[in-house]
Amino acid sequence: MRLGTVIGDYEFNDELEYKHSKKVRWKTTFWHPVDIGSLKLGRDLNNKFKGRSSLTIRDLDPKEWDCLCDKLNKVPTPFRNLGMWGGLIQSPEYENEVIILFSQMLQHLHMRIVSFATRFPDAIVQVKKKRKWETVKVEFELYSSSFKNHLGNKWEEKGCHTIVCWEDDWEDRPKKPRLDIIELKEELEKIL
Repeated sequence: MRLGTVIGDYEFNDELEYKHSKKVRWKTTFWHPVDIGSLKLGRDLNNKFKGRSSLTIRDLDPKEWDCLCDKLNKVPTPFRNLGMWGGLIQSPEYENEVIILFSQMLQHLHMRIVSFATRFPDAIVQVKKKRKWETVKVEFELYSSSFKNHLGNKWEEKGCHTIVCWEDDWEDRPKKPRLDIIELKEELEKIL
């Protein structure tokens, strides 16, 4: 989620992915969505973020803008005003962005990449444990629960025991055999 001020008029640019645009000066960046209901905004301001008026760009008067900024500045997040980390300007939304972020965090994770693949597993990685490097097969996922959706129970027979994901949301994962999950969101919080 990003907050900014529109500083330019409407433009149509056929070369952009989003052809209809306005120039914006970005002020605050959150690396995860903020639930608008949790901000406890007044009814009129809250309604601007609901229903048919829920657009990408919202017209706020100065008083509404100040109120929204004040509420957002009280949201606890280690990612506040993090304009870019590892080449990303927002939290990963796709598996490829998880790979980009992972590659920027290798030193922190005490890992190195041996190879990437277009088939299972996504990568062969070495993890430094004490003074030795241990080789592991890794699958990248945006959410850890996606791992079971496309592999089912075959991950064990294929020898992949490590998932690198943005967010670990797999609540009913098997206890045995062991499955290592590296949640980049949690690891990034340790760095910041």
